[in-house]
Amino acid sequence: MRTSAITYTFLFGGLSPSIGLPRIFWNFALSQRKSSGGVVRVKTGISSTTIDAHTTVAPSHILSVGNETNTNKTMKLAMYSDPNDPELTVWGLNVCQSKFCAYVNHTLASRSAKFQNEYITTSSIMIENEGTRGELRRLWKEGRLISERTEPLATYMSDKDSTVEASDISEVKRGGFPDMISVYNDRMMSILHSEKEERDSDVLWRWMNSEYGEEETKRLQADVLRSMGSEEEQISELKHFLEFFRARFPYYYDRCSHCGASAKDDTSHIADGSSTEEEDESHFVGYVYPSSTEREGNAGRTEIYLCKHCHGFTRFPRYNSVASIIKNRRGRCGEYAMLLFRLLRVLGHEARWVVDWSDHVWADVLLSHNDETLDSNNRRTARWVHLDPCEAAVDEPLLYQGWGKKQTYIMAFYSPNIFCSNADGVTNGLSLDSAFIEDVTEMYTSDNIEEINKRREESDECIHNALAQQIERLQQNTTKAAATTAL
Repeated sequence: MRTSAITYTFLFGGLSPSIGLPRIFWNFALSQRKSSGGVVRVKTGISSTTIDAHTTVAPSHILSVGNETNTNKTMKLAMYSDPNDPELTVWGLNVCQSKFCAYVNHTLASRSAKFQNEYITTSSIMIENEGTRGELRRLWKEGRLISERTEPLATYMSDKDSTVEASDISEVKRGGFPDMISVYNDRMMSILHSEKEERDSDVLWRWMNSEYGEEETKRLQADVLRSMGSEEEQISELKHFLEFFRARFPYYYDRCSHCGASAKDDTSHIADGSSTEEEDESHFVGYVYPSSTEREGNAGRTEIYLCKHCHGFTRFPRYNSVASIIKNRRGRCGEYAMLLFRLLRVLGHEARWVVDWSDHVWADVLLSHNDETLDSNNRRTARWVHLDPCEAAVDEPLLYQGWGKKQTYIMAFYSPNIFCSNADGVTNGLSLDSAFIEDVTEMYTSDNIEEINKRREESDECIHNALAQQIERLQQNTTKAAATTAL
C-alpha cells in the first residue's frame, strides 16, 4: 500500500540546514505524520529529508515553516539564539521586531551578555497545530517566550479529546462557546476556592475597616443595607463606595514605573500621522510567564511594557490574589471585578461575577429591603443590580451599549454565599432562585434575542449543552465546598 506524504517547507536565512531544526518545528511535522498515517517530507530549500517518529535532530535556527497546502492561521515567530551559549535563547510570538530586539537586549543585559542582531531569525508557524502550541507553552513556562497574546498558549476543553467526547457537544470549535464558558467557569471556581482561605477574608475586613472606615463598612453590610428605607438609598450607598473604590484602585493602562510616561497621554504620533502598524506606538510588548514572586500572588501572566521616553521596561503581573491586588493597587476590570465580588460576599451579600465576552467584567449584587412584601414561602423578593468598579457605575445596565458594543455573550456566574447561607440554602430570608450560570445578555442591551443570535456563531443546542455541562460542574463544586465548610 502506498503511504501518503505531506510536504512542509523550511526556509533558512543564511544558516546551514545541516545544523538542525528547532524541536518545535520537528514536533509539528512529526505530529502531522502521526495524524496523517503516512510520512512527512521536510524540504529545507536546499535538500529534502523524509522523517518518521524516530527522527532526532539538535535544536538550532530556522526562518519559516509552512504547509504547502495550507498557509492560513499562521503567526510570526522570532528567535534569538547565541551559538556560543545555547542557554541564551529567547523566542517572540507575533511581537513587533523592534520591541523583540529591545526585550532580548534587556534580558541579556541582566545576564551580562551582549546582544547581537545577526543572531535573530524569524519564521511563520501554523498555530492551529496542538503539537506546535504545546512546544510554545513549554518555552513560555521556561521563561524563554514572550507572546503578543495568550490565546495560542491556552489549553482549551476542545484540546482535550476525552473531555470533548464526553460533553455531547456536536459543534467543536477551538475558542468557541464551549471552550470559553469552561474557561470562565474555571475562573469562577478558582475565585470561590480562594474564598475558603480564612486569611484572605481577614485581609478584606481589615482593609475595609482601615481604608473605608468602620462605620461606613458597617453601612455596607447586607443586613444594614436591607434595613434602609428604599432601594434608592441603598443604591446611593453603593455608589458612594464605588467612587471610593475607583479612587483607591485606578485603572492601569501602560504607565512606566520608571518615569511615569504613558502612551495613552501621548498623541503626537496621531497628530503627524507617523505611526505605522510595524512600529506600534503603544508601550505594550507582550506577555511572559510570571516570575516566582509574581506567582506567589497567583499571577497567571505578566504583561511587559517598553517606555518610548526612558526606554525602561515595566512588568504588570495580572494578580488573582486579593492581598496582592490590594497591596499593589494596579489592575483592570479583571482584578477589580473579582475584588469587588469578594468584598460583597464578605459583607454578607449575594453576588454574581459577570463576564462580557467583548472584553469586560463586573459584578452584580442582590438587593432587597426589609419592608418588602414576603412571598408565599415567607421570603423577601429581590433583584440583581449591576456594579462596575472601574466606572463607579451602579444599576446602569445599558452603559456598555453606549460605548458602541454589540454584545454577543454576557454570562453571570453565581454560587450561594458561604458567609450568609443556612443549611437549606436560604440566603438571609431572600427569595432566591438564581441559576448558577445565567445568560444575561438581554439585561445589558436593548437588542432583542433575535438580533443577539445573529451575532452568535454557535447554535442554541450547542449553547444549551455547554451551559448544562458547566452548571453541573459549578453545582458540584459548590456542594463539595459547602460540605468542606460544614466540617
